Amino acid sequence: MDKRWNLIHYSKTYVRDIYPFRRSVSPQLNLVHMLPEKGQELIQKQVFSRKLEEVGRVLFLISLTQHMPAVHKQSHVSLLQEDLLRLPSFPRTAIDAEFSLVNEPQGKELFGLDTLHKVLWIKLLEEMFLGMPSEYPWGDEMMLFLNVFNGALLLHPEDSSLIRQYTATAINTAVHFNHLFSLSGYQWILPTMLQVYADYESDPLLRQGIEFCCQQFYILHRKPFIMQLFASVAPLLEFTTSTSTGLSKGVSAQCLFDLLISLEGETKDALDALDEAIKLCVTVVAYAPESFRRCGKHIAEASRILHIFSRQLFV
Repeated sequence: MDKRWNLIHYSKTYVRDIYPFRRSVSPQLNLVHMLPEKGQELIQKQVFSRKLEEVGRVLFLISLTQHMPAVHKQSHVSLLQEDLLRLPSFPRTAIDAEFSLVNEPQGKELFGLDTLHKVLWIKLLEEMFLGMPSEYPWGDEMMLFLNVFNGALLLHPEDSSLIRQYTATAINTAVHFNHLFSLSGYQWILPTMLQVYADYESDPLLRQGIEFCCQQFYILHRKPFIMQLFASVAPLLEFTTSTSTGLSKGVSAQCLFDLLISLEGETKDALDALDEAIKLCVTVVAYAPESFRRCGKHIAEASRILHIFSRQLFV
């Protein structure tokens, strides 16, 4: 236990989250003997309190950002971004989940609080993104923020409130950073969306949410989105074996076909999404035949789409 704060240190605890990097400060830890049941109870209470504090801080930042005067909002968002990037615990604490404690007493409450925690982090990212200039020169730091975004979906994909907030934030971010997403922005979020879409085929609400989100992406950017979709799904299509958990390691051709079909909307072939997808595969092969890896992947994608499409015609 920590002598200074009386906190239990266990496998997911980092001393540097409590003690700063200073020469005059050194961690003071004591080895305390206690029953395993008592230790688990104290750990759960500690995690619950820490998660509750984190929820309060995120709510405060969301409220502060929303009520910031327009003339000061951009500078406030820039300062918030810099502060988050300087934190040694970011983005780890934002996507940390204590699923090992869910089966303990008050496990349901802890699980619900963790879900709320992830929803609020997505909301905070949305407020931060929308407060930045649309032509902001993003670098590698963009992935740190999107790790929170993608991690929340992977941890709680069956929560309807999180799916709603996730899809809304994804669409708003793509619209706001229009130029960035037309070039490469979709490749930062599509692999996670595709993997979740394939792993939870029995969840119609989740799949409809992802299909609606991708449909809006397609309406917004058309061909650039389709190209980034193929680039994101290509490595996932190569691994389709099942694991011991029952979830596939990759995305099946049927899932890709279902997603492409959903882009057509309610009316039959309204946007010609499926035809355009096949044409783009052929175009890449025709204009870059020297790239064996690229051509091979797009030929495989086109063949899978055509195979499933031909079966649909005769059903």
